[in-house]
Amino acid sequence: ISGFTVEGGRDGIYLKSDYCNISNNNASNNEYGICLENSSENTLINNIMTGNKYNFRLYGGSDSDFNNQIDTSNLVDGKPIYYVKNAKNTVYDSSTNAGTFYCINCVNVTIKDLNLNENGFGIFFWNTTSSRIQNVNASNNNYGIHLYRSSNNTLSNNYASNNNYGVYLWHSSENTLRNNNASNNDNGIYLENSSENTLRNNNASNNWDGIHLSHSSNNMLSNNYANNHYYGIQLLYSSENTLRNNNASNNEYGIRLYRSSENTLRNNNASNNDFGIYLGIPATTILSITTTQTRTTIVASIWVLPATTTSVTTTQTRTTGMASLWVLPVTTISITTTQTRTTIMASVWVIP
Repeated sequence: ISGFTVEGGRDGIYLKSDYCNISNNNASNNEYGICLENSSENTLINNIMTGNKYNFRLYGGSDSDFNNQIDTSNLVDGKPIYYVKNAKNTVYDSSTNAGTFYCINCVNVTIKDLNLNENGFGIFFWNTTSSRIQNVNASNNNYGIHLYRSSNNTLSNNYASNNNYGVYLWHSSENTLRNNNASNNDNGIYLENSSENTLRNNNASNNWDGIHLSHSSNNMLSNNYANNHYYGIQLLYSSENTLRNNNASNNEYGIRLYRSSENTLRNNNASNNDFGIYLGIPATTILSITTTQTRTTIVASIWVLPATTTSVTTTQTRTTGMASLWVLPVTTISITTTQTRTTIMASVWVIP
């Protein structure tokens, strides 16, 4: 595929094939400039992508899908594509002027001080370990930062906004995310099938879904902000996670757990939500909740349905709502609650 100018389409050039050469093409003002999906042994040289919603995207689900040759002669809005394979002990910084960055099977690399905009991925890690992403602005992409089957990496002080997903981990474990701002996306920080990660001091506000865990276990979430969403923090089919000292306020649901077991919630602030803490069907077993509600207008600050062996400690201050604690049905539940200046239908509602 060589020498074409493609404008005004959904995909300028879309490839789902192997052993192709794509060179000297110009793809502009499309939804995707050049897109490769589940394709291997392809070579891209001297292609120019400008003014597309997402200039470049390559994605796959196996090692062979990433066995392509893409050099820095390929440009996205005038910046080179960095498609790095098998790199070790290397630092990539602002001197690269990269427009989008792929690390394939890399070890101990650092990517820092870059602005990566308007691509399928700002940064994409495949099977990359012991590496760092620091001080990167990854905005207006489909995915700001995406880790796929990558472990023991650290993401710190990054800014990911106006993406469909700010930071997305898929089958990735033992990573640390700290001091990142993933605000103003559809989804702020999203973990799927990812375990033993640490999320600390991140801001995931003003998204539809602030921090989302799906089929993910043994993660630690502490001191994160997830405000002004529909869902502040949401766990689906996720077990043995710890949520501590997080702020999930001004949402429809502050903290929502659905079919999630053996999670621990401690010292979280879930104020000014319609549902402060919502535990869906079935709620967690051996569950400990400690929460503070302040100046809250709510349907229920804690909604548990159904639960077993649950301990709840809650403090309510200046609350107006239908029920501060709604539990139905439960067995072996211990509740300690303090209500101050409260106007509600019921402070604790248990059936049966």
